[in-house]
Amino acid sequence: MTRLSRLIPLLAVFILPTLPSPSQDFDDIFDSADDEFKKLKQQTDSEFSQMKASVDEEFGELLENAWKEFELASGLVRDTTPKPKQPPVAKTPAKPEPKPAPEPEPEPQPETTPVPETPSQPEPAPVPKPAPAPKPVEKPSETPAPPLPADRIAIKFYGTEITLKYDRLWKRATPLNRVSPEAIKSSWDYFSKTDYSPFLEQANYVKSAMALNDWGYCRLLNTVSYYLYPDESNRRPVFVWFMLVHSGFDARIGYLDDQIFVMIPSPQTVYAAPFYEFDNRKYYITGLGGSIYGSEAKSLYSYEGRHEEASKAIDFSFAEIPKVGRKETTKHLNFEYERAQYDLDVALNETMMEFMNSYPQVDLDVYFGAPVSTDTARTLIEGLKPVIDGKDEKIAANMLLRFVQTSLKYQTDDEQFQYENYLFPEESLYYPYCDCEDRSFLYGFLVRELLGLEVVGLQFPGHVATAVKFSSAVPGDSITVGGSNYTICDPTYINADIGMCMPQFLDVKPVIIKGI
Repeated sequence: MTRLSRLIPLLAVFILPTLPSPSQDFDDIFDSADDEFKKLKQQTDSEFSQMKASVDEEFGELLENAWKEFELASGLVRDTTPKPKQPPVAKTPAKPEPKPAPEPEPEPQPETTPVPETPSQPEPAPVPKPAPAPKPVEKPSETPAPPLPADRIAIKFYGTEITLKYDRLWKRATPLNRVSPEAIKSSWDYFSKTDYSPFLEQANYVKSAMALNDWGYCRLLNTVSYYLYPDESNRRPVFVWFMLVHSGFDARIGYLDDQIFVMIPSPQTVYAAPFYEFDNRKYYITGLGGSIYGSEAKSLYSYEGRHEEASKAIDFSFAEIPKVGRKETTKHLNFEYERAQYDLDVALNETMMEFMNSYPQVDLDVYFGAPVSTDTARTLIEGLKPVIDGKDEKIAANMLLRFVQTSLKYQTDDEQFQYENYLFPEESLYYPYCDCEDRSFLYGFLVRELLGLEVVGLQFPGHVATAVKFSSAVPGDSITVGGSNYTICDPTYINADIGMCMPQFLDVKPVIIKGI
């Protein structure tokens, strides 16, 4: 237990009054207790502030002498096996065409005088549907908004307007034109002496109100830094680092030449992100500060040791979907099953796409267990539920499989993005193309939501598929997970039914992916 955490329980102490005698006034007793509580709280607040200042001062002293050169490892690669340029198509037995019913013998017709044929008229050209009327442009209010107080800052964060209180001394911090341990320590000391607690209270309130996970909180602080220091690239990562540390996260700072980087640990592996190791923990560079991508840097300078109150790692998983602003669009999808055509329109939020696009590559479990935005989930379920209603679960699973296999176009990430880019389920619906792991995340979501069945991901070399735990035995290819039988369902094996594994993976033991 740290020094600061030992003081926190004192803030919750409630002083019970002594039971009054019949002649005593209850109001006097409780007023006295309230006064005692206020005195205790003031004393505890003062001790808490002094303790924080002491811890910050000790960390500042650590920053004087703890710097060293760390070897910088290049970004990890999840799978080096190349993905196929084209998805394989399953060879399913041809189904016999239904024999046409015999035509009835023509009935004899009475003789009539032939009528000369008139030349056939061409069919009229289809009349194009009128374009929807443009939405009226909102006129700006004639009365301008009152100016913000000098200690307030208004930001736009993924479509949401947020006003935060900050200490005006922050803008007077010395620019870090020349980066050195002394300059970074001086910045730490400067921020430590400012009133940063009210800002952090508000930032944590925004985190809760918008249902942001740890990565969303990092993005919030990063956005604020751009509003505070639009022209000072090195003051931004120092601000983010300071605020993350004082939010309890084990964020670290490093520099190379004249660039400063914020590095974060995570319980998940972060791929394609340079990192260094300290005390058996990896610290990743994830875009919170300078950019090192594409450089051939082999090392950077950082410090040993850590702040006493900063131990948490950045968790990239979701408890719920973030409540970002709304910028709606619609995607039309269609597929065929047993010669019947099905169509549906799916609602998508482009602002959510922006948030998800900020994500570095992390473990596949994060994507496999990620929730889906309310409107996207609702329109998916409303579009597909009538299609599978009343069907046996195996037929329903096949129909969902065919939907993912054929309504989405396939292309590798290298072709679409020029780099590996795992897509969350709704991103697969938004972008023009998706590949095998993206389809598996989406199929897993659909099976869980529409069929209520357990699903796991299967990671093969260069390929990802899924397996479903059905209520009864299913013929075909399967795998045992935790003593239960799971039937292989491959959303990238075009036209393959449940129980059909790609031939090249029949004898390959996959890594099991479970959502978090």
